[in-house]
Amino acid sequence: MPQILSIQYLRAIAAVLVVALHSTIVIRRDYAPEFPMFTTGEFGVDIFFVISGFIMWTIAAEKPTTPAAFLERRIIRIVPLYWAVTIPTAFISTDAGLTFVLPDPWSLARSFLFIPEWNEKLAMAAPIVFVGWTLNL
Repeated sequence: MPQILSIQYLRAIAAVLVVALHSTIVIRRDYAPEFPMFTTGEFGVDIFFVISGFIMWTIAAEKPTTPAAFLERRIIRIVPLYWAVTIPTAFISTDAGLTFVLPDPWSLARSFLFIPEWNEKLAMAAPIVFVGWTLNL
C-alpha cells in the first residue's frame, strides 16, 4: 500500500489533539481550572478510529478476505501481547503504587475476554490495562 500523505497529516493532527487533551487533564487536575479550547482534543481519538477504519478498508479492498480470516489474524496479532501485559499489570498495580495483590478473578476474566467493566475511579468502562478500552470498542 503506498503511503498516503494526507493520512499522515491527519495522524499528526490527531496526535497533537490527544496530547493537548491529556496535558490539560493533568494541568487542570493539579494546577488550574478547565481549558475549554483543548477539550476538543477528545476528537483526536475519533480521528484515529476513522483512520484505522480507512486503512483496514483499503487493505481489505486490495486483498479480499473473509470475516473469519480477518478476525483470526487480528486475534493472533493482538491477544497474546494484550494478555502478556494484562497479567503482570493485574498483579502489581494498586492505588498505593506497585505492590503484589491478587486481582478480582471476574475483573481479570472480563479483561481477558474484552468485556467492558465499569471503573469507578476513571468514571468509564475500562479493562485492567487501561488502554485496552480501544480494543473493547
